[in-house]
Amino acid sequence: MIGGSEIDRTRDAFLGQPAVDRERIEREYLDAKARYAATEYEGIAWDHRTGLAQLRKQVELALRAENRAATQLARTKPTTPAGGGALVDYIRSDIKDDLCSRNWPTAALKTVATSLTQMKKEAACT
Repeated sequence: MIGGSEIDRTRDAFLGQPAVDRERIEREYLDAKARYAATEYEGIAWDHRTGLAQLRKQVELALRAENRAATQLARTKPTTPAGGGALVDYIRSDIKDDLCSRNWPTAALKTVATSLTQMKKEAACT
């Protein structure tokens, strides 16, 4: 079972194969897109029927806010080795808790590593 952009990627992969029935692939692609859209619509309708639409909206807003905060944290450059260590420790705990679903820890670790390297170079020059 696939959905969303996976439907498009699968269509493209099938069309890239030699000697395929392009018309059949297109028919099945359009059918899959229609079934997916109907499923999405039914989910929204269910949220409304059960009174969960407002809660769903709040969850989506909270997830977007969390993503913005995580992106900002990933770009935060520590100014001391202690700050770098604290950020690395926080990142480590987040990776441990939820390794598969987040992208920001890798970017944050790169930022910390760069900052700590620059601190080391600056300290050597003074």
